[in-house]
Parts: sequence; structure tokens; C-alpha cells
Amino acid sequence: MEKTTVKYPRNKAEESYLFFQDMNMLNKDERLNNISSDGKTLYSLLLQKISLSKKNNWKDSLNRLYIIYPLAEVMFDLNCSKQTAIRAMNELKDMGLVRTVKQEGSNKPNLIYLTTPRG
Repeated sequence: MEKTTVKYPRNKAEESYLFFQDMNMLNKDERLNNISSDGKTLYSLLLQKISLSKKNNWKDSLNRLYIIYPLAEVMFDLNCSKQTAIRAMNELKDMGLVRTVKQEGSNKPNLIYLTTPRG
């Protein structure tokens, strides 16, 4: 009998597994049934980006972590139009999953705060 070599995910591969775990959680939560696939995918990406915020110590004056995710990056990551990216973010806002705060100054991306689903 041949010995089988088992490979375990590392680094980037682990992140992709976390992505699928996030998507599974979002698909099973009945409160989130009305969110589009783009909205669920965006929320999963935001969940992953919060670890970058921790690493960069991106906190506001109230010690809350925020995410910086410019619309152009959202469009690239979702492979979608500006309108679709805005619609996905608005879905998440409407469900109470995210809150955005406009930064002072021109052309600065909004700060994005993750929240928990209402209900």
C-alpha cells in the first residue's frame, strides 16, 4: 500500500478557506437571506480585511477597529461596476452589517466599521 502525503493549507490558502467559512455562515443566517451574492461576498471580504486593520492598528478615538477599502478596490475584488459595488455596500448598511464614516478632506475613502446583524 502506498503512503499518501497529506498537505495542509498555509498562509494564502488558509485565507481562502476562511472565505468559504464566512460565506457558509452568511448563507445559513436566515436574517441575511435577502442579501445578494455580491453583498455576501463583500461582507466576507470585509471580515478578512479586519485582520489587516488589527495588524495596522487602525482604530478610532473610541478604540474601534475600522477598515479602509476604497471603492475602486471593491470594484476590482468583486469584478463589478461602480453601481454594483455601491449597491452591495448599501445592502450591508441597510442590514446593519456595516457603518461608514466619511473622512475629512477630499478624495479620502470612507472608514468602514463592521457591526453585527440586526435581529
